[in-house]
This record gives sequence, structure tokens and C-alpha cells, in this order.
Amino acid sequence: MEKPTLEKFYNKVAPEYDHIRFKRTLDKIIDDIQKRMVLKFMGNLQNKPIIDIGCGTGRLSIVLAKNGAKVTGIDISQEMIKIAKKRYEENKNINFARRDIEEFPSEFFKGAVSMRVVWHLENPLKLLKEINRILKPNSYFVIDFPNKLGHWNLVSKIIRRKHTVPTFFYSEKEIRNILSRSGFKVLEFKSLHSFYVPNIIVSKFPKIFNKLELFFSNLKMPFSRWFMIKAIKV
Repeated sequence: MEKPTLEKFYNKVAPEYDHIRFKRTLDKIIDDIQKRMVLKFMGNLQNKPIIDIGCGTGRLSIVLAKNGAKVTGIDISQEMIKIAKKRYEENKNINFARRDIEEFPSEFFKGAVSMRVVWHLENPLKLLKEINRILKPNSYFVIDFPNKLGHWNLVSKIIRRKHTVPTFFYSEKEIRNILSRSGFKVLEFKSLHSFYVPNIIVSKFPKIFNKLELFFSNLKMPFSRWFMIKAIKV
């Protein structure tokens, strides 16, 4: 799928995106845990210029900004950016823009996050090299990769689920290789959405699921839906 088609898709779903993605109890718990993991991985954010690549409606940008970062949020979708700007217009620590990463100068940011982006890319090497270029030396980069052996990918294959947009999955070996070739060293490699439980069960026992997911997120579960990676520019 070409870039304009992906952009068109997210422009279309932008008004309902947050409702669609976070309407289930399961999704809300995973979202909360991911935010906590990002903050833990990033460390001290006070007054640091951080870029959120694929910021969408700003769910992570606002968390980073509230923890002291000076955030630049970019996204392929102008409609997503419009929602983010309107939602967080009072926060002066965030600048949202429909921009390409190539537009930023080298060694400009002190950290970067990119969630739910590389799964749209068959070959994310070009993007990751650009992220490396715009980061200052020894800056942290936090990213998620969809797991090729993850329960969600396996179930999708069994039921022959057709993905609305391009969706690509990666093994741990592939992830480490891509990051290394991009100029990053992996510091931490953990799980997110570590095991499959139907939402109907999660909604009845949310506290139990939350505790289990928090526990397993500190491990590297082979069949987790996502891998969360903390890397450093070397």
C-alpha cells in the first residue's frame, strides 16, 4: 500500500479512532501499561526535546509533556493532528505537526518514541536510520514491534483475518538486526499484551488481568502480541 493510501485511511478514521481503539477494557489496560513502560524507559524527561513519531491523536505526547518533556508530535494524518491540537491546545509543551521526519536537522532531539508505526512498514530501516540521525548521541529511543510469533498474529492467520491497512510482523532476531543496522543498541526488550484473554473475561476481572499483565510485561514472553524495546543511539 502506498503512503497516500495509508494517510487516507487514518484521515478517514481519525474522528472515531480513539473510540474504536480504546473502547474495550482490555485495550484500556494495555494502553495504560504501555504508557507506564514508555515513561520508565525514557527516564528523566525534564526540559528534554522529545519527538513522538506517529503521534496520532496525542495519547503519548501528552503523557511525555506532563512529565516535563518538550514534545514534538508528528503524524502522517492531518486529521489526527487536528484532533491532537484541539485536544491539547492548552499545553504549551507540545507542538503537533503534519511533517516528515526528513525535515528535522541532525542531532536535534534528546529522545524519541514511536508506537504502532513500524507494523505498517515492510522495511522500516529507512525510518529508523532517520530517527537515529535526528537524535543526539546517547539518546533513548522507545519503540514497539508486533511479534511474528505473537498470539494476535497466529489467531489472525487461523481465522484468515484481512487487515485494513498494511500489517507486518517481526521476530526478535529481525528486530535486533534492524535496530543494530540503524545505529541503535538494545538496552531492554520486554512484552506487551503478553497472553490472549477474551475481552469479555477481562471486563469481568480487570484488576486481576491488570496485575498479570504488569507482571508478565517485565519478562520477554515469546507469544506476546507486542515487544517493547528501549534502545540507545550509539
